[in-house]
Amino acid sequence: MQRKFLLIAILSLFFSSNALAEHTWSNPPVRVSSCTSMTTLHDGTIIVAGQRVLYSTDFGRTFTVSPDTSFDGYATMMTEAGGYVFCSTSNSVYRSADRGYSWHNLNIGSGVWSLVSTQKGFLLAVMKSTGGIITSNDHGNSWQPMPLPSGATWAGSLGVDSSNTVWLGTRSGIWYSDDEGQSWTPNTTDFTIGSSELIGSIYVASSGDIMVVTLAGLFHGNSSIKNFIQVNTNNFAVCGYDAQGIFYATTSDNEMYVTTNQGTTWSAPAIHKYLDCFASTPAHFFALAEAFFEVSSA
Repeated sequence: MQRKFLLIAILSLFFSSNALAEHTWSNPPVRVSSCTSMTTLHDGTIIVAGQRVLYSTDFGRTFTVSPDTSFDGYATMMTEAGGYVFCSTSNSVYRSADRGYSWHNLNIGSGVWSLVSTQKGFLLAVMKSTGGIITSNDHGNSWQPMPLPSGATWAGSLGVDSSNTVWLGTRSGIWYSDDEGQSWTPNTTDFTIGSSELIGSIYVASSGDIMVVTLAGLFHGNSSIKNFIQVNTNNFAVCGYDAQGIFYATTSDNEMYVTTNQGTTWSAPAIHKYLDCFASTPAHFFALAEAFFEVSSA
């Protein structure tokens, strides 16, 4: 969903137990336009992208607009690999060698729903046009098709966990690979509780915890056991983990829920704004919406 304008500001949210206790504005807002994706780099740089790109080296206090950005579609995902930043859009994939200042269109011939990189810098992307997978082992200079796992239909999401396992969500369930997609193992969890739906998104934490979003609800698992249980029946939209493993989930009704124990208990809904994406550093957690929030634990 694109907007004509978004406001960027810093909002600190402090937690008491498992509930959002209070929130205060700490910086005045800065106006930017049509941003739909966000990421943080290893050095703390924040990159916010839509049909143009802004980046911040001071944790969102100020932003610089990339001078040559003119993406051919809205941004969907970003990832850092091999000294580059990659941004997938509704029509292509772009690469930056200077932390978001300038961008090069890789002209892959299709939009991308999901884009991830492994610990070795291997790139995997889900094609918007076919629901298939393409991969690159040379920083995006060339791409090769990768067959879907036997029995899988129409891929929609990817995730890479802390053990470098690649997770693939499809219309027929979820698969995982311990060899960067060369072979796949089907997960036996029934994700069709209530309805049979495409796996929407896969979110992974540095702890190895994994959350899988479907229209039938939210499922939690981890990289070692590789089994999932349903922890919420809400139809969640944008979600994300912070560096401490706290999980944030928003609904289509613009409410945000928080869990500190992987879905066992949840906070009361808060925020009441449509959120486009989350991103985190070891000391900060950010949400892009009508405002740009910094979320921190007390």
